[in-house]
Amino acid sequence: AGADPNRVDSHGRTALCNALLSKDVAMIDKLCGLTKVGKHEVFTSIAIKKLNISEPLRKFISNSLENTGTDALALSGLETASRYGAAYFLTIIANNFPVETIPEHLKNNFLINAVMSDCQKTCRAVLSFTKTVPEEVLNIAN
Repeated sequence: AGADPNRVDSHGRTALCNALLSKDVAMIDKLCGLTKVGKHEVFTSIAIKKLNISEPLRKFISNSLENTGTDALALSGLETASRYGAAYFLTIIANNFPVETIPEHLKNNFLINAVMSDCQKTCRAVLSFTKTVPEEVLNIAN
């Protein structure tokens, strides 16, 4: 028997989080199908590292969003992805979550984060589900 992939270390990270932080693609792909806990930390690691997202990781993200019973994971993922300029990760979340249900003030926060991340692709991804661009965002962009 191997190590438990759902065991959390003293920093609150699973083996998948640690694989993401080290960018070990083979281990990430292997652990995606085994990890059931620590998803907020996993989403944060994906956003911070701005990894190329493999098919197993994309499926992990999609499945995680489907099986939560709450919006918290998606909203946290969108917030973190927009802050760190993780455009592809943000797009995957947006494609697997009813973005029309996000309150406008949160969408505005995501847009502010995206502008501050200085990543044009992230700005475009957030703009795809934001109806208006508030004045404060325009001021930041200038």
